[in-house]
Formats: sequence, C-alpha cells, structure tokens
Amino acid sequence: MKAINGKLLWNLVYIICLSFLLFLVIIHFNNRINNSDDFFFLTRLNELGFWKSIREWEFNQRPVSHFIFNLTFYFSPKVETLRWSLFIGNLSIIFLLIHSLKIVVAKLFSLIEIQLENRKQWAFATLIAMCAFFFCIERSEVWFWYICTVIYLVPFVLLNYGSVLLFDSRKQARFLAAVFFL
Repeated sequence: MKAINGKLLWNLVYIICLSFLLFLVIIHFNNRINNSDDFFFLTRLNELGFWKSIREWEFNQRPVSHFIFNLTFYFSPKVETLRWSLFIGNLSIIFLLIHSLKIVVAKLFSLIEIQLENRKQWAFATLIAMCAFFFCIERSEVWFWYICTVIYLVPFVLLNYGSVLLFDSRKQARFLAAVFFL
C-alpha cells in the first residue's frame, strides 16, 4: 500500500511540475514586448551596432547581461520578429534555471548519500523554480521582462553551476546548502 501511495504522490508531483511548465510556456508565448527599456536597447543596438551598444555603458556592471540581451536582439532586428526571440530567450533561461537547480539538487542528495532518480531530480528542481516564481514579489519584472530576466535569473543560474563546481567535496556540503538557500 505504501508503494502505491508513494507512486501516486510522485505522479501528482510530476503533473504539478508539467502544469507549471505548460503555464510558463503559455504565459511566455502570450507575453508582449511593452517596456521602454526593451525598445531603447533595440534602438541602441540598431544605431551603434553590437559591441558599441555594450561598451556604451561604461559604468554598468552587467556586460554579460547586455551581451545576452544584444545577442537576442541581434537575431531579430525588427520588432515584428522580436516576439519569437523573446519567447525562445525567456524559455531558454528558464530551462537553464531548472537545469542548474537539478544539478544542485543532484549534488546535495549525493552529498547526503541518497540516490535519487533523474526524473525526481528534475521534479525537485521544477518545484524549487515554481516556489521561486510564486514567492517572487515582482514576477512581471523577474520572469517576463526580458532585460530583467537576463539581469536577475542568469546570474542565479551561473551561481548554481559555479557552486556545484566549486564545492565538490563532502566537507563543503553545508556551505553549498547555505549558498543555495540564500
């Protein structure tokens, strides 16, 4: 009976995760560019070119974010095709976020010597991303406004990947857990 309940629970978790992912795909598909910043950066890219529009921001500490942002806009220089680039870009960042969380989850479980199936690792990662989404104060800025998605979520993704690489031994497991939950 316990095995049936456990399997039913995991099936429910998978359904919740897939529903959340479907929700994100639908919302991002219907997301429209309507922010002056996005239009401003697109205009600067068309006026100055790829590299000059990044270098223009001398005192900005986000050159990687602007590089990713310009890369997205470079492949859709027209506003008509920009919607598809933003859709693909946002979903790519969200996939990378969930993938980085999956790697952190797998590492944390391996550090405490619990073997977890690959699909359960993906489920935990998706649940963490879902919690981050629903507990986020400004969802529209962090998850749907492309420049903010690039500025806020990409560093978090890189932090997840880097933390797994840096703290690969059992001794730093507590530190990895602390960094992850901060």
